[in-house]
Amino acid sequence: MLYYKAMRKKIIISLSVLFAILISGAAAAILLITNSTSQLDDVVRLHQAEHFRKNLLIKAQTVQADVYAAIHNSQTSTSIIEDIEEMNKAAAQCNSCHHSPELRKRIAGIQGLVGEYKAKLSDYIKMPADSKKLNRIEAEVSVIGGSLLKLVRDVDYQAHLRLQERVESAQKRASRAGTIFIAFLFIALVFTALGAVNLIKIITRPLDELLKATRAIGSGNLGYKISYHDGTEFEDIADNFNEMSAAIKDSYEKSQAQQKRLEESEWKFRTLFEFAHDWEYWVAEDGKMMFVSPSCEGITGYTQEEFMNAPDLRHKIVYLGDKAVWERHIKDDFRSPDTEEMEIGIVTKKGEIKWLSHICSPIFVEGKFLGRHVSNRDITDKKRLEDQVMQSQKLESIGTLAGGIAHDFNNMLTAIIGYASILKMKIKGNDALSHNVEQILASADRASNLTRSLLAFSRQQKSALQPVDLKEAIKRVEVFLTRVIGENIYLKTTITDEDLTVMADSSQIETILINLCTNARDAMPDGGALTIKAELTELDANFIGVHGYGTAGTYALISVTDTGTGMDEKTRKRIFEPFFTTKEVGKGTGLGLSMVYGVVQQHGGYVTCYSEPGIGTTFKVYLPIIESKITTATEMAETADLRGGIETILLAEDEDSVRELTKYVLEGFGYKVIPAADGEDAVNKFRENKDNIKLLLFDVVMPRMNGREAYAKIKEIRP
Repeated sequence: MLYYKAMRKKIIISLSVLFAILISGAAAAILLITNSTSQLDDVVRLHQAEHFRKNLLIKAQTVQADVYAAIHNSQTSTSIIEDIEEMNKAAAQCNSCHHSPELRKRIAGIQGLVGEYKAKLSDYIKMPADSKKLNRIEAEVSVIGGSLLKLVRDVDYQAHLRLQERVESAQKRASRAGTIFIAFLFIALVFTALGAVNLIKIITRPLDELLKATRAIGSGNLGYKISYHDGTEFEDIADNFNEMSAAIKDSYEKSQAQQKRLEESEWKFRTLFEFAHDWEYWVAEDGKMMFVSPSCEGITGYTQEEFMNAPDLRHKIVYLGDKAVWERHIKDDFRSPDTEEMEIGIVTKKGEIKWLSHICSPIFVEGKFLGRHVSNRDITDKKRLEDQVMQSQKLESIGTLAGGIAHDFNNMLTAIIGYASILKMKIKGNDALSHNVEQILASADRASNLTRSLLAFSRQQKSALQPVDLKEAIKRVEVFLTRVIGENIYLKTTITDEDLTVMADSSQIETILINLCTNARDAMPDGGALTIKAELTELDANFIGVHGYGTAGTYALISVTDTGTGMDEKTRKRIFEPFFTTKEVGKGTGLGLSMVYGVVQQHGGYVTCYSEPGIGTTFKVYLPIIESKITTATEMAETADLRGGIETILLAEDEDSVRELTKYVLEGFGYKVIPAADGEDAVNKFRENKDNIKLLLFDVVMPRMNGREAYAKIKEIRP
């Protein structure tokens, strides 16, 4: 079945027409062949008759010659009789051929003459030797023989003419039959070709139309419609194809619109990834990297191609300390629907250590798992700031603790030094006891210096701030340092010509320089170079962003650089902690740098440290510049000689030992002392003795009510 019933019907009709044309051509060919065959049969028979006539003519001539020979040469007539018989048979055979009535009549005359000829010859043979009769019979035989020979020749001539006519006629008919056959054959072939073309058209036209339509669609002419209609089921196919073409066009237009949206989305997506600072990548279930953002090079130092060609590279760059955590992470269920977050360290191509915020989430599209999407954000600066803030908070906490301890310890030292000083005054002349007391005072003084260092670190040390020229301060310290650092260390100072005036306590600034330089000296046991540099600098948002602290402005920058042993990162983070030291026991208190940190903070400045093992260390101290002029300090007035009195003094001190010492000293000079344990107690005792009290001696910091608040209350009682 080719195209269902209608199409099959058309094909059957076309094949039937072709078959009829072929049958007609075959019938015509058979008729023409039959006609030509009959003509040829006549020609063949005429040729056979001509053979018989020729034979008859030959026999007649032979008989005539034999008769003549017999008459003149007295030959036997036996052979003549035989020849006549043969001639008679030849005449009979010739008569049996299909001749025209006229020729048949002449042939019958020949047969009669042959009989008469035969009879005369018999008479001639039987005749006795009578010359007259023989002559007469010879004459008759000759006449009959001549007539017979003439008649045979005439028949032969007439028959020959008829044969020629028949041959010519047969040739004309054969030629005409061939022409007709060729013409009919040509017509049959033409009609057959037309029928075949029509059949091919019937079969192939729908296919051609369908092929044309598919090529049109293939070339991009979507929506192409087949307009050919032949009344067969192909019309249904064409209608279905047209509907399909319209659907394809509609689907293509929708897909094009969707493709355009996808391209726009992809462009946005790619632009987002290419300009994003985060390192993004997609990894398939088999570990193959499907996509890596260009930002990977800025974070890790490795290019996209390196990560795509070596997927394991993302594992190899993980910091050694995080390897165990990373191994557990990658061994978790890869298809897990959960999003995992973690912080990991990596080692960049340059060997730097960076911290990343690693977020790993699954990729599902229409419920199908495609892999995992990883976003890595560089949080190195954030971690550094966190460490710095933590370190700052740690130092702040330690400073608060140290300040509290120093304050309490200082109260104890006050009592020790006070009582030791009183004891020293009362045992004058006793050298042995005086020596012991002096040792007590010396130890107490060293403890007091330690307390001042702790208070400086905690920024609770009172400072006499005034405009100070840092250049002059450095020059004063330089003379002292040449004797302290040793001959095996080369000291170099570089000081700018610009004004470096800061609001500071000159002695504390000098202490900062001395502490930094002595630490540098200790870091260079085999000698080296020590450089002090003073210059003007600007702190900007970049400095604040990197360090996590600071105020923009103009600062004096003091840099102290050594070529010593340097420090690792772990040690560098702890150098400002009180009592932290890398020196041997007994060679350092661990308060030098903590005091530097506290003093710089108290002056509104900042201190940083950069160090590398085997290279050296650089400390940078930033102090805010001021525009005030430096004034010469006035000489202190001479202290008058101490003398006692009889007045009443209200003493408020929360520390018992200090309160008792102060009361003891004042009473030793004749004063009457009313002691109070805190501010509230002082106010109550003032109310009880307001008319007698002449002087208030209060500690500032006290529980329940401080000195300032107590003084304000007393002012309300007695303005």
